[in-house]
Amino acid sequence: MELGAFEFTALVISELSNRAQLRAVEAIAERRDTDRLYQTARRMLLLDSRGSVGSLVASLIRETFEIEGVVLFDAHSAAFYESGHPSPEADRQAREAFLADSDAFDSIHKTWFCVLRVAGGQRAHWPSVAPR
Repeated sequence: MELGAFEFTALVISELSNRAQLRAVEAIAERRDTDRLYQTARRMLLLDSRGSVGSLVASLIRETFEIEGVVLFDAHSAAFYESGHPSPEADRQAREAFLADSDAFDSIHKTWFCVLRVAGGQRAHWPSVAPR
């Protein structure tokens, strides 16, 4: 009886420990992503906005988040800006996802499509990002 209680207690403690470790890993990842978002925003503020900044922003996102490729779709000019090596269908998928106004994940190419918004909630650009 005591051995059973001991084994049950060990299993519960092990499960709680695993959950705590998973939460710690998730918290570290969230902090890293928050820091990356901050760094990206800070660097974007320093860009020279007199010319076309689409390619610069795509490169900045790719470098900061250490991803393989980025495609930005600018809805106002219907222009695409690329950096790195995005998936083959990224331009088309970025435009389609922008029109749907929702984030999407392409599991075949392991590619995320995320809507970026400017102040006031207006959609700005639609990046396609592929992890390394």
